[in-house]
Amino acid sequence: SACLFSLDDDMILFEKNGTERVTPASTTKLLTALTVLKYCSVDEVLTAGEEISLISQGASTASLKVGTRGSVRVFLGAMLIPSGNDAAYSLANFAGHKILGDENASTADAIAAFVEAMNACAGELELEDSNFETPDGDQAENQYTTARDMVRIAKACIENETIMEIVKAKSFRALFENADVTYKNTNE
Repeated sequence: SACLFSLDDDMILFEKNGTERVTPASTTKLLTALTVLKYCSVDEVLTAGEEISLISQGASTASLKVGTRGSVRVFLGAMLIPSGNDAAYSLANFAGHKILGDENASTADAIAAFVEAMNACAGELELEDSNFETPDGDQAENQYTTARDMVRIAKACIENETIMEIVKAKSFRALFENADVTYKNTNE
C-alpha cells in the first residue's frame, strides 16, 4: 500500500490500497514518539531497565544495556535513528509509569498503560483504521494501520519540533550518562 500526500496542497496525490490494513512495523515508533512527548519533557531522565528484554530476538536495537541513563530526548534519538526497539520499550515503560501515576507499578502494567495512551493519541489524530499493541511495532496479533493513517501520524511528526530536529540530522549524538554514542541516519 502507498499514499503520496502533498503538505502544500493538503491532499492525497496518489494512493494504492491506502485503506488496506497493513502491519505498521517500525513506523509505529513515530506514534510512540508523539505519545511520549505528550506525557514527558525532553529533559527528564530515565534509566533502561528489564523492559528492554521484551524485544524480540533479532529486533533492531540501540545497543542499550540495563542501567543506561539519559534524557528522554537522548532515548528518542536512540529509538528514531537506529530504530532501537530497546529504546522504544524504555520510553514506553517510563511514560507508562507517569501515566499511571505509580512508580511502583509493574513493567507490564506501565507498558499496557502506554499502549492504551498510544491508541488514544491515534484517536486524537483521527486515525480511521489502526490499532497498536506494542511501542516498537514488532509484529503482534491485532496490530495494524493503513497508509492513510500513517500519513496522519507523519503530518503530526512534521509539526513536532523535537521529532523533526532528531530525524532530519545526518547523525544523532546520544550522550547517555554512562556512554557517548553516535547513531548514523540512513534516511536520505
